[in-house]
Amino acid sequence: MLDYAGATFPGAFSGYKLDVRESHQKTKVDTSGTAKDIVKSFNRLGMPLEEDGIVKVREEDEQVNEMGVPLEHINGHAFHTYTLTSKD
Repeated sequence: MLDYAGATFPGAFSGYKLDVRESHQKTKVDTSGTAKDIVKSFNRLGMPLEEDGIVKVREEDEQVNEMGVPLEHINGHAFHTYTLTSKD
């Protein structure tokens, strides 16, 4: 759906700021492929963000307390947040 939106409405969210956080088990060292693909669609919608701007959350305390990962799933999970903020 975001791919379609990016192709059909390029620049629709120009001026918005995009923040991306992705949480996976601490053994995952690379950036989530899903997050990278979604960011590409947001880029086409006018919200620039490079791959190195995606925040990788790998510390258990932050995963549980800030991302809301249930402790029983800490060793195998995928939680992502995408926040769009307008200038006003």
